[in-house]
Amino acid sequence: MTPEVVFEAVHAGNQETYSQVGIRSYIQHYLHLWKNADPGPYIRNGFSRDAVARELKDPGNAHYLILRENVPVGIIKIIRDREVSGFSPQHAMLLERLYLLQEYSGKGIGKQALDFVTDEALKMGKRVLWLDTMRKGPALLFYRKHGFVVLEEKTLHYPDSIEEERPMYILIKSLKP
Repeated sequence: MTPEVVFEAVHAGNQETYSQVGIRSYIQHYLHLWKNADPGPYIRNGFSRDAVARELKDPGNAHYLILRENVPVGIIKIIRDREVSGFSPQHAMLLERLYLLQEYSGKGIGKQALDFVTDEALKMGKRVLWLDTMRKGPALLFYRKHGFVVLEEKTLHYPDSIEEERPMYILIKSLKP
């Protein structure tokens, strides 16, 4: 039997856990992007207490802890109404973060999380789900396997990132109810 995976909305009571899991999973997967292996700018911008509290106040954002058998194993952040090339905010949802702790990667949890986000987008009447991903690495293969296609190229905007690691893709997936 597959262990139960639950997606718990983030609130003041579990905000610290969201930040800790987000930081840990980010460090496990993305240190290679940063000069001196220092992702400080990204961590401060996305996982500091103030950054998460500010994001939680915005009704356009949704944050979730991914729990497997009541153990936090990853995080999700979506922006409900975010336009992307050719699609208005009304019709497009951004999956800004889907991070899993390394020890839980490859166990089907990412697919369950992606299915959860897709269901949320469909409930809201979205036509597309989109995200940014690095041009190199397993995330690109994962998303392509699950129906995403390259829409555009872009560059990681953090100046402290390593130049060769900055190339990214915007991936998009059409949603059908």
